Amino acid sequence: MLRLAIVGVLVVAGCGGNSGEKQAACERIEQEIQRSAETGMRQVDDPAAFAKTYRDGAAAIRRQGDRSGNAEVRAAADHAASAQQSLGDQVNRRDGAELPDIGPLIQAGADLKAACA
Repeated sequence: MLRLAIVGVLVVAGCGGNSGEKQAACERIEQEIQRSAETGMRQVDDPAAFAKTYRDGAAAIRRQGDRSGNAEVRAAADHAASAQQSLGDQVNRRDGAELPDIGPLIQAGADLKAACA
């Protein structure tokens, strides 16, 4: 179930077309989200590794948002990074029976998509 949720976020977070540094940053953010999700899917049985992957990915997403030169992309990237880091922390703390709340990550992906359009 967690794997399907992460893949769903990738679809929502896809960046639209525009030009310049904003577009480049959006593409790098999308690549980082994909990298984190793909790596994380292989780590669902190792919550600490999953959390580290998502923390590291969140830091990279924030860096790309800062480099975008666009306040809306920067804010959306920060929101996405916070949601991603929170998901990693939830997976690390869960007892195995409960599913983490992916709602904030899905919303952050939609916000990022809008900012990158």
